[in-house]
Amino acid sequence: MSGDLFNLSMQKASWLSERQTLIASNIANANTPQFKAKDLAAFSKAVDRLDVKLDVTNSAHIQVSGLDAMSSKTIDNQGWETTNSANSVNLEQEMLKAGDVGRDYSLAMNITRSFQRMYLSSLK
Repeated sequence: MSGDLFNLSMQKASWLSERQTLIASNIANANTPQFKAKDLAAFSKAVDRLDVKLDVTNSAHIQVSGLDAMSSKTIDNQGWETTNSANSVNLEQEMLKAGDVGRDYSLAMNITRSFQRMYLSSLK
């Protein structure tokens, strides 16, 4: 179980790194004619494809199958503006996405660090 959590954390960090690279590319090409902004599919879509089984430690616990408890509906906002040069990069949205990536990365690493400390303390 702990290996799965660390693996999921590494996948999230890798996804965030790839998304940051795409955002940086979008910003770098903000003045390039005909450039279309790119982004990755949401990480939750990648997680939905995983076969995650929750451990049952007590038969009195509520039974939940897979990630159904965490699934939520997301709305894809297509707010891209196209300029006269047919460029779809909106610097404000790219900067907001870059901030989201930084915040998500910090959260993921803090959770991983906390889990690692808890795991190590249980071994003592």
